[in-house]
Amino acid sequence: MINQADLWSVELNKMLRRMYESLGTMNVSEAIKKRLSAPLRTMVGPNYVPGQSLLIVGQETNGWGGNPETIGSSFHSSESYHGKYSSDYILMEGQTDFLLNRYGSTSARTINSPFWKANVKVSGADNMADLLSAGVAWGNLLACDLDGKSPLRKGAMNRDELAALLDYSNKAFKGLLELTRPKVAMLFTGPNYDWILEDWFNLPKNWKDTDLRSLPECTNPNEPLLEFVKVFNWNNTLFIRSYHPGFLTRNKKKGYLKILDILAATLKNLGVTKP
Repeated sequence: MINQADLWSVELNKMLRRMYESLGTMNVSEAIKKRLSAPLRTMVGPNYVPGQSLLIVGQETNGWGGNPETIGSSFHSSESYHGKYSSDYILMEGQTDFLLNRYGSTSARTINSPFWKANVKVSGADNMADLLSAGVAWGNLLACDLDGKSPLRKGAMNRDELAALLDYSNKAFKGLLELTRPKVAMLFTGPNYDWILEDWFNLPKNWKDTDLRSLPECTNPNEPLLEFVKVFNWNNTLFIRSYHPGFLTRNKKKGYLKILDILAATLKNLGVTKP
């Protein structure tokens, strides 16, 4: 018997699929399209509850399975693929396969990377595969990477093509937020992506004056490193913007990894992570 949570997640994923399909194609050259990864598509698990749950957000993918026309072969066995699905549905399934490491689609290097170790730590999950059952959703600020790297790097794209990618990503990310309605969005994007947040969410010039220490749920309000963890609100979602876990790990001798411990405890106090 299917429980109510399963039914709701099915309906929410249907709405996400329709939203992604409505985006159409990105207005960039064919040469750039060949270098862009397939766009990341979020699929929520049965324990995700809009208005109550956590969305973890990265910068962009780091190499992602080829283009949408062929990605099904990367993520599905013939036994699991039933019928003709749109590429958006296949990409959503692919994200779930990636998290659950179905068909060996996730490398040990990925599982042990600073980003995914941080995802597991702050969410209270036991491992990557537990993120979905922990009621956590995962997405990225930018829909695609370019050549397996950030499209924001100098000279990677011309101004018009970057604007097209940003416009597409903005619509995809806003659509994700509006449908999933997370209570908290944990942004592991770092300060180099702040200008995108400022543009997309029309943030005031002084938004960085507010950091994690302002929250009553913050467990270490006297920790000076938290000045680098900024917060803002949009459409009833609390956004927490921290450094990327890779940066925190590279600076562990300066004590930066303690930020992840504080984030984990604060998110638990906010009631959005696994008890």
